[in-house]
Amino acid sequence: MRATGKYCKCCEEYKPLTEFHRNRKQPDGYQTYCIDCNKVYKKTGKFPFARQGSC
Repeated sequence: MRATGKYCKCCEEYKPLTEFHRNRKQPDGYQTYCIDCNKVYKKTGKFPFARQGSC
């Protein structure tokens, strides 16, 4: 049975796999952070919703 979604460690939301970029190096084949969080990171250099010790 294949997973249909994944939990984003940054925004702490469960999202469908279409919301994650592919990453062959990860065990499940998808990035750890969702596309939206990655976009913010690339623009600002910080993850949104970042708390001390989080994302």
